[in-house]
Amino acid sequence: MYPLAEKELKRSLELDPYNLQALERLGALYNTQKEYDKALVCFEAGVQIEQSSFNYLRLGETYLKLNLNEKAYLAFKKGVDMHPDVFFCYSGLAEYYVAVQNYDEAIVNQQHVIDINPNPRAYEKIGGMYFSAGQKDKAKEAWQKASDLDPNGGNGGNDARKHLADLDPKSQPTVSQTPTAPAAAGSK
Repeated sequence: MYPLAEKELKRSLELDPYNLQALERLGALYNTQKEYDKALVCFEAGVQIEQSSFNYLRLGETYLKLNLNEKAYLAFKKGVDMHPDVFFCYSGLAEYYVAVQNYDEAIVNQQHVIDINPNPRAYEKIGGMYFSAGQKDKAKEAWQKASDLDPNGGNGGNDARKHLADLDPKSQPTVSQTPTAPAAAGSK
């Protein structure tokens, strides 16, 4: 399936090298195949065509995968500066700070995500950041919030319940911690 999709997307770009949708899809395809250098070429071209917070997010994510952390930071920061009311570049900045093990700044940026778009996955992620920073009580609170917001699982709640169980394997799960469905594959 991927070779055919790649062929068609490349053909679209031969016909129109400024086809942003084809660049984004081809870059995403390369990321799926872990061909990050090829994805980077697509996302860098995409930013040249249209400087949007979404394009900077995709670029920053690919830089992170290539361990080009400073470039990732600059891409995420550019996206935040363009649209400070859009949560996903803050999420990218948080991931950057996790990559460089600056958990305090990761938490600050993940809190921006929660302020803009409170959702189970955001709470599950900030819980992991608190845990990495040695703040287990705050991690537990965040994971409990994720679990409460996602009682059916699949959007961070099940992962949060697993983290809670790992923190205290002797405790009995509360009703809000009882998983009711397995997490969807790739729901992170």
